[in-house]
Amino acid sequence: SELGAILDRLGKLLTACDGLIFVVDIARQAADGEPALWKAISEQIAPIMTAIRLATKRNGTIAGKPIIFVFTKPDLHGLPPERVDQIFRRSLAVPLGLLVGLGVPVHRVDVRCAGWSMDDPDLQGLGIDVLLSNLGHALGALSPRGSS
Repeated sequence: SELGAILDRLGKLLTACDGLIFVVDIARQAADGEPALWKAISEQIAPIMTAIRLATKRNGTIAGKPIIFVFTKPDLHGLPPERVDQIFRRSLAVPLGLLVGLGVPVHRVDVRCAGWSMDDPDLQGLGIDVLLSNLGHALGALSPRGSS
């Protein structure tokens, strides 16, 4: 079937990599906070999780490869990371549980670039340090920190 072929291609992609990073731009279409987050969950995140779950069921070698959802631009959408995390976990409890049950670790990280400059390249407080730490962990080089 066409869906089976797509899932097989996704499975091959996931097998060939150490993990996946998905950038979720809540403010992509509008900076209206929670409604924009709910739209991102329904249009971006839930379909991605479903596809990964189905591909993992077809190809067990995907288990153990981390999936990282990176949420950007909190200065534009106006939601604190704690609220994004609360909505993310509550609305996606079932797909998250299914992925974890299949051995796929799922992380969520918040990053922002507002206020950063080349003159002060400190990444602390922007979330980018947490993202880089999670990437290092995904490659087996570091222990995870600050991820959820």
